[in-house]
Amino acid sequence: MTVTLVTAAVAMFLLGSIYAYGVLLPALMTAFGWERSTAALPHAVLLFVYAVGMGIGGILEHRLRPSGSAAAGGFLFGAGLILASWLHSLTGLVLAYGVLAGIGFGFAYVSCVTASMRSYPTRRGLAAGVVVGAFGLGAFVWAPLAQHFLPRLGWDGIMLRYGLAVLVLIPLLALGIRAPKLAEGDNHLHAGGLTLAEALRTPLFWLIFTAYLLATSVGLLLLAHLVNFGLGQGIPATRAAWLLSVMSIGSGAGRVVMGWLSDRIGRLPCLVVASVLEAVLLIGLVAIPLPAVIFIIAGLAGFAFGTWLTLYGPTSTDLFGLRYAGAIYGVLYLSYGLGGLLGPTLGGALADRYGGYRTPFLAGAVLCALAALIFLYVLYLHPRFYAHPPALDEEIPE
Repeated sequence: MTVTLVTAAVAMFLLGSIYAYGVLLPALMTAFGWERSTAALPHAVLLFVYAVGMGIGGILEHRLRPSGSAAAGGFLFGAGLILASWLHSLTGLVLAYGVLAGIGFGFAYVSCVTASMRSYPTRRGLAAGVVVGAFGLGAFVWAPLAQHFLPRLGWDGIMLRYGLAVLVLIPLLALGIRAPKLAEGDNHLHAGGLTLAEALRTPLFWLIFTAYLLATSVGLLLLAHLVNFGLGQGIPATRAAWLLSVMSIGSGAGRVVMGWLSDRIGRLPCLVVASVLEAVLLIGLVAIPLPAVIFIIAGLAGFAFGTWLTLYGPTSTDLFGLRYAGAIYGVLYLSYGLGGLLGPTLGGALADRYGGYRTPFLAGAVLCALAALIFLYVLYLHPRFYAHPPALDEEIPE
């Protein structure tokens, strides 16, 4: 199943081209005279829609198989980028880049992760970490590449070429994104498990959903506002921009390291540690807002964020089984999409209301602490590992 892991990782690396949007943002502002919030709207829509697309794609993935869902996702993602390069209007960018490309992105993302986990059922954390880490690697390739060619090609030329690349390459890579067919009673592959409808009826699903919503809201709040906070603490603009790069490095490390570690100590202990760590780091930003400390915290906060992202899939399969992994994982990932709407908006509103980031960071620390308590509660109710997924009557009692 090495072919599946490699092709899924390369496909995820290509999906990482969405990181180039931050480079294109100033060019869009200049070309259309938009404010920053307006130019950022298509990308904000994509971040929400791709979470919805993962839910839909997860359901389709069970019917189409991972290769079909990934191919469809690559086609839609590439078509959305190409169409966006032709439609020079806000509405066009929102519909093409935000909606069409976002849906395709979600289809391909969920297929790559679930196929990798099914291919390595006893090392699901590491498999998910490698594949999701490849996506994060896009920050170090696609964004600088876009910056290099932007003066020559313009924002639309960059988007067109990226669109053509993924439109062709991801469907080809999808031919190798396969997973073993799960048969009833195949305990080695943890083939049993709940359907999506059954999972949604359990309190356990909504506990995990709530914990992830709280945690990722805070992570996305920090991702959106950390540079601005650094500027307010006297870090020069050229150096403050590196805070996101440091956070990305930490995120990549967290995805692989904690994915590997979760195979050994369990997902929930890792999620508890990441949530507590993030709460402590946010308090640290308030208590010791020195430039050097901010950079250290950025890397560690990225590590926690990467842990949450990597363990979405493995946690859902531990609790609900592998048979309907794509559908359940995809719907669980909606918590990330909602977090993308809630966290940055709430953080900005609190910062405006109280004249700084002290209140939003402390509020974020409280939310992370609550997330840690929920993860800990689920760990208390359920063992760290499952020879078989829990049955409905083993869920949290009323």
